[in-house]
Amino acid sequence: MFGFGKKKEETAVVVSNPDPVVVVEEVKKPTVMRKKEFGKMEYEVLIGKNTAINGNININGCTRIDGVIDGTLAVDSDLFIGETGMIRATVYAQNAHISGTVTGNIVCRGRLELLATARINGDIKCGTLVIAEGAEFNGKCEKIVAQTEAIEG
Repeated sequence: MFGFGKKKEETAVVVSNPDPVVVVEEVKKPTVMRKKEFGKMEYEVLIGKNTAINGNININGCTRIDGVIDGTLAVDSDLFIGETGMIRATVYAQNAHISGTVTGNIVCRGRLELLATARINGDIKCGTLVIAEGAEFNGKCEKIVAQTEAIEG
């Protein structure tokens, strides 16, 4: 018997909470691992769609923005900008996932993902750039080279 129809399960280690104290838990997952859904993340900072902030903002922790930001936005962790998010600022983040509108430059040390509804008007500097079909990007793009690569190269 070949065992068709049986689901093979594997064990995965999931690391949650980017703080210095890392929480590790073991979960069972199917063979194909799916990416976490954009709307179901756990955020340490949430700026709702009925909120507008004007000024320079520094945030520690995973952040989701569905409102309006004018000024400078610096996030030391992951940044998620929802479809209703409108950012008119220079944006700094470790990793960013954008579904809304950004008018201004973006500096992302890690991964920058522009989802299908993203609208970017400004220059981008990032380690890795992923642009989904339908996203709009008007500006220049530059790769951030890791310091070890810059020293060796």
